[in-house]
Amino acid sequence: MDHYCTVRDSDVKPVIRTLVTYQEITRDYQGKEISSVQQMRRLQWTLLQRNELSKQSLDWLNINPLGIQIIDDKSVQQ
Repeated sequence: MDHYCTVRDSDVKPVIRTLVTYQEITRDYQGKEISSVQQMRRLQWTLLQRNELSKQSLDWLNINPLGIQIIDDKSVQQ
């Protein structure tokens, strides 16, 4: 991950731009690797405000305890 920019949104909270690089692996039924492709995604995200976070269910908080909110998600060609 490469956090490369913080953009001020019209609200008080900042928006962070992050470039994520990862391997997408396809496996057969035995778990053996069939193929592997490097992927890149450009994300813009922010954190929910504390009052917004307190409105979420416990199940939601177990999955996303920091309250990360993805604003934009684009695939990047390599």
